[in-house]
Amino acid sequence: MRYFYKNNIFKHNIIIRIMNKQKKKDLILGAFCEREFLKLYGNKYNKTENQYNVMDFKHKRKKSVIELKARRLPFNGGSGDGAWQIPKNKIEKGQQLFNQGYTFFIYMVFLDGLYYYKYHPTTFQDDLYTAIGGRVDRDNNEQKDYYYIKLDRFKKAKRQFCVPLKDARNKFYNVTECLID
Repeated sequence: MRYFYKNNIFKHNIIIRIMNKQKKKDLILGAFCEREFLKLYGNKYNKTENQYNVMDFKHKRKKSVIELKARRLPFNGGSGDGAWQIPKNKIEKGQQLFNQGYTFFIYMVFLDGLYYYKYHPTTFQDDLYTAIGGRVDRDNNEQKDYYYIKLDRFKKAKRQFCVPLKDARNKFYNVTECLID
């Protein structure tokens, strides 16, 4: 019984049951993208042990961390001004780790591929801007501070995978039609 409490298995299962459908879909998509990322980069990176950790992956030998985000849009389909939003807490944690000697990447997977942004303090202010953003389709007003990273600061990753198209996503969501996508 201790194992289940220690590893938050009961808590995780209860949370999954009571959250709304869109949040469940987002978690399923995120887990799928993490598995696909590990298929391509698992020889170099490990998934962080705590599923609620701010960073998703840590390099096996080097001081390097990755945050992985999934978007159900093509790469060029970001906010109207040509930028992708990243929660402010993710960037701030990356900055802290960078100051401890880590290399910090944000990888984003889209309908048309995997892209990454490499954080560096000398270009940081030119690469992005801050604004309030968020969503309201998951039964909560999730507005908070975000960093918006300009599209031209991203590079296409050497190894590629994509967010599945809507019909394929429906199969792993176990639904026949998505009403909110």
